[in-house]
Amino acid sequence: MARQKLDRETQKALLGTRKMIEDVARADGNEAETRRRVARIFESLMGYDVLKHITREHAVHGVGDTEYCDFAIQFDNKESSVPIVLIELKRVNIDLMPKHLKQVSSYAINMGCEWVLLTNGKEWKLYHVSFSKSPETKPINSWDLINDDLAVLAKRFELVGYKNVKRVA
Repeated sequence: MARQKLDRETQKALLGTRKMIEDVARADGNEAETRRRVARIFESLMGYDVLKHITREHAVHGVGDTEYCDFAIQFDNKESSVPIVLIELKRVNIDLMPKHLKQVSSYAINMGCEWVLLTNGKEWKLYHVSFSKSPETKPINSWDLINDDLAVLAKRFELVGYKNVKRVA
C-alpha cells in the first residue's frame, strides 16, 4: 500500500502541533494550558473558527446540578440547539480513562448529541453515541499525536475537521 504524500503545509502544521503538545507535556502543563493548546489545534489544524464554532464550558442540563463540557462544536450558535460534537479535555499528562468517557458520554446523552471527542492533547478518541433502546457509546477512531505517522494524523484530524463535520451536520 502506497503511503499518502502530504503537502508541505499540512506536514508543517502537524509537526508544529506535535511540538506544541510535546512542550506542554514536558512542562507538565495544567488543564487550562492544555485547553489553550487544543483550541489552537482546532483552529490551525482542523479549520474551525474558535470564536464562531467552538463554545467553551458548554452548559449541560441533566438531572441535578448543571455541569459543563469543555468544548462543544456548534454551527448555529443558538444556546438551545444540540451541539454536533462534545469535547472533553483532560490535562496533557493524564491518561484517558473509562471514567472520562463515562463523563462526556453522560453529557452527550443528556443533550442528545451523537458525537464525543475525548482528548488530553496527545491522545484523541472519537466516539459515536447511539440512542436506541438504551444509549450506547461506541469507539470510532483514536490517534496519538506524538507517535502516529503524519499521514495517519492528517486523516484522523480531517475526520473531525471543520469541512468534514460541516458537511455531515
